[in-house]
Amino acid sequence: MIKKTKQLNLNDKELLNYLKDQGRKLGFLIGYSTLPEKVKAELVSLIPKMKLEQIDRLMNIFEAKYVDEQTRDMDKEYKKKLSKIIEDYKRKQEKNDNEFLKQIKEIEVL
Repeated sequence: MIKKTKQLNLNDKELLNYLKDQGRKLGFLIGYSTLPEKVKAELVSLIPKMKLEQIDRLMNIFEAKYVDEQTRDMDKEYKKKLSKIIEDYKRKQEKNDNEFLKQIKEIEVL
C-alpha cells in the first residue's frame, strides 16, 4: 500500500481518497475473516496506533487469507475433476491393453 502510493504520484486529495478506500478494504477483510468477533474488535481498535508499514503487512495477511478462503472450494473441485480424468484415462488404457493382448493371442493362434 505504501509503495503503491509513492508510485502513483497522487496529490493530497487523491492520496486521502486512496487511503480511505484501503481502510474500507481492510475493514471488509477483517469483517470477512473467521476470527472471533472480540479479536476483530481488538484489531480494529489497534489500527489507528499502527504504523503504515504495519497496516500494510496486516492487509497483506488478510488479503492472502481471503484469497485462500475463496479458492479453497475451487481446489477441491479441480482435484475431483482431475481424479475423474485420471480414472477415465486408466479405464481407457486398460481397455486398449486388453484389446492389444487379445490381438496378440489371435496372432499366436495363426
